[in-house]
Amino acid sequence: MEIMEEQDTTFLEVEAAQLEPTLQGYWKKAQETIQLDNHKYAVTLLQAILKEAPGFVEGRKALRDCESTLVGGPKKKRGLFGTKVGAAPPSVSKKYLSMLEKEGGVKALDAIEKELEKDPFATNFNEALHDVAAELGMVQTAAQALETVKEAFPEETTLMHKLAEYYLSKDLATDAARIYEAAVKANPADIDAVKGAKDATAKASMLSNKQQKYISNSWRFLSNTVTRSTP
Repeated sequence: MEIMEEQDTTFLEVEAAQLEPTLQGYWKKAQETIQLDNHKYAVTLLQAILKEAPGFVEGRKALRDCESTLVGGPKKKRGLFGTKVGAAPPSVSKKYLSMLEKEGGVKALDAIEKELEKDPFATNFNEALHDVAAELGMVQTAAQALETVKEAFPEETTLMHKLAEYYLSKDLATDAARIYEAAVKANPADIDAVKGAKDATAKASMLSNKQQKYISNSWRFLSNTVTRSTP
């Protein structure tokens, strides 16, 4: 899928300090509004910020928290432990991925947010947010969407597997292990999650060892360079 060139800047994930001055003002106002328990107005402010800075991860998290307060939290679903009723019908994500391709990421993300305002824990729209954000290279946003579902419905494991696999694809093995372990807790009979947790833990250890070796070699190189340059 070809993504519009705007992704390099428009969809860059940023922190509050990296926002434009005007948006920083909106963010400060949103925080003040939240403290005053005026979550409805805060939602309006946060949505306005995200239209201009879709990659503002903290802002999207705050938006989801405000929406949660307004709807009274997630509505628990019936079912046995480890149920897999949380997966979205393929057509939901497909619709917004098509919108992404035809109309751009800003419109696709905004359309998904309009649905999440009604139910911030909706598995189908959170999965759509994940899929669109992943296509745009918004790693934290993509992960956050499925983390929202995990926290709301800790007994549903389908999207946990998808999230763990996503983390692994980004070499975030420690996070992948954490998610697989949550899936095992929800359903101890989930053999794929048990194996996934072990494999992810092993990969995390391997990546950590490689990083330590790289740091050690870098310091050794710098030390030798300094020694050679000392008169």
